[in-house]
Amino acid sequence: MRPLRITAAFPHRTSRKPGMIIAAGRVPAWMTGLTIYDAVDFFERSLFVTVPRRREQVTGRVRLREILNLHNVDGMRDVPQIRGMISQIRAGGDVLHATGLPNVKIVASRRGEWVLFDGHHTTVAYMATGRRYLDEIPHLIVREGPDPVKDSGILVFFGSHSKRLTPSTWRNYVINWQAPPEGQLCARIESTMCGLFESLAGRHSFLSPPAVPLPA
Repeated sequence: MRPLRITAAFPHRTSRKPGMIIAAGRVPAWMTGLTIYDAVDFFERSLFVTVPRRREQVTGRVRLREILNLHNVDGMRDVPQIRGMISQIRAGGDVLHATGLPNVKIVASRRGEWVLFDGHHTTVAYMATGRRYLDEIPHLIVREGPDPVKDSGILVFFGSHSKRLTPSTWRNYVINWQAPPEGQLCARIESTMCGLFESLAGRHSFLSPPAVPLPA
């Protein structure tokens, strides 16, 4: 894997057109052999506070409902937490790490997909408050330099179960860290965040339409 470029993006809500405040940095070449998790940790500890911020207009919008999830509904461990996140967002706040780094973390794949590897609860909470597009929420994107991440780099999100997968098969599976080890690797049921949201809404009335309609 080539050196990773990590971009933290925050909505610039005072602009008339969709815009973002960007903090981006490249992970050093000596970290080439480490994982995406290692690179994000390095960015948070060593680069995020110091890299300059810039303002950018949004040129291509990504729908939250089309983002690829890595958990089925049974893998969502703390649904009551989503209720608190919704209240925080409706009060004008955002859901962030203590350092200010976005909870929502995504990799750009070679097939043009946006793969959510951290922040499923947070993304559901933003969707429940009516946010439709990625540029409307704080998020972090990982790429290999200017390019998307190879499928082989995405296998790390499945932990030790990655040995049972190949770069061409991981899309058929999700991970459930709440299950016993032998049941953690699961066949994919919900194919996108749209399906995951709808499954959760069917189980939890505080997410259910029509009070909280799924963004179109």
